[in-house]
Amino acid sequence: MAQFDIYPNPGQKKLDIPYLVVIQNNHISSRTGTSVVIPLRANSQPAEIIYPLVTVPGVGDFVLSSDEIFAIDNTRLRNPAGTLQGAMVALVAEVAAEELAATRTHDPVVITDLDLRYLAQAPVGPVRTRCRWLGPAADDPIQVELIDTSVDRITTLVYARATILAG
Repeated sequence: MAQFDIYPNPGQKKLDIPYLVVIQNNHISSRTGTSVVIPLRANSQPAEIIYPLVTVPGVGDFVLSSDEIFAIDNTRLRNPAGTLQGAMVALVAEVAAEELAATRTHDPVVITDLDLRYLAQAPVGPVRTRCRWLGPAADDPIQVELIDTSVDRITTLVYARATILAG
């Protein structure tokens, strides 16, 4: 089970929850025989960060129902429909850039620009981030690299800008 693979729901609520996203990395699920998944709901409304809209390639848009996380036996997950890259990768990169900016400025910040370059999938993981500021000014870009630690390869390169929140 590769992390962020999307599988058809083997359960009874296929109309409401047609797909499940594996969020646990293969390093753990291959040892436990189970995978932690989040349902993708049809006919639901997205809501900011907690319920983002996710596209299943070639199928359509669904809502990632993150409050319904659960574990499922790996043998029940068959024939992946695709891989969720964009939404989860962007969220990880945004949080990493925000943490670096808040630590450096000692103020609350918001990420205002996010430019993602997808280089490769992270089939095994786990994935970690490496961040650095690309200049001395607070509005200089932040570079975030997402790295698949199983092969020590950069999977995504991100450039972000942070703005200090007035307060």
